[in-house]
Amino acid sequence: MYASLKRAIVHTSTFSENSLSMRARLATLGLLEGERLGARAMETGERFRARLREAPAPYEFVKPVRGLGMLNGIEFRPPKKLALQALYEAFDRIHPAMFRQRIVMRMFRE
Repeated sequence: MYASLKRAIVHTSTFSENSLSMRARLATLGLLEGERLGARAMETGERFRARLREAPAPYEFVKPVRGLGMLNGIEFRPPKKLALQALYEAFDRIHPAMFRQRIVMRMFRE
């Protein structure tokens, strides 16, 4: 791309002293701090997880819900009931995530 070092010096990047990227960075930080987006995400996420922990209570194959801020995760384990084990294995043969998707869809509807 650059035939010599003289031409390479013309090249700039968003990581160097680019005034536009510096202004954009400062504006972003100002918005994050001014709107308290980090703190709000932590508060909202904890309230959401509290409700989310109640929803899967009747489902034996849902492990504890975890998360930080608005990033949340629901982990599943194979069911213990024999009837559900057969269904779980049948869905698992079709696609490993299908059983979990069906459960999440049902939880979402409820």
